[in-house]
Amino acid sequence: MTALVVLKDVARLPGRLAAAAETAIDRLGALEGSVRDIASLLPGIARDVSSLGAELTGLRAGAEPQLQRVAVIEETAARLEARVVEVQAALSRLEGAVRGAVDRLPDPDAPGPLARAKDALTG
Repeated sequence: MTALVVLKDVARLPGRLAAAAETAIDRLGALEGSVRDIASLLPGIARDVSSLGAELTGLRAGAEPQLQRVAVIEETAARLEARVVEVQAALSRLEGAVRGAVDRLPDPDAPGPLARAKDALTG
């Protein structure tokens, strides 16, 4: 019986192959439409990519000088920061000198030279 089953399966094989081939052809036909649709979109995509490339080139051309300006501004800011530190140090030294000078001034509540002379003479 097994041989009979095998022979029946072999006999059905051409029909199954024909059905499989027909299904493959139908699916290829459906794919052909999709491929055609995609192919029709490709020129527009290519134009958009080209346009984007041109825009990016223009953007880069505009950005590079800006980046150079930013670098100059950063260098200038660093120099200014160093100068501010120098000014702060000079102000600190000046503050110390002013305090020293104020400390050497006579007491404002003390009697002046004439009052001291009178006290010295009159006792």
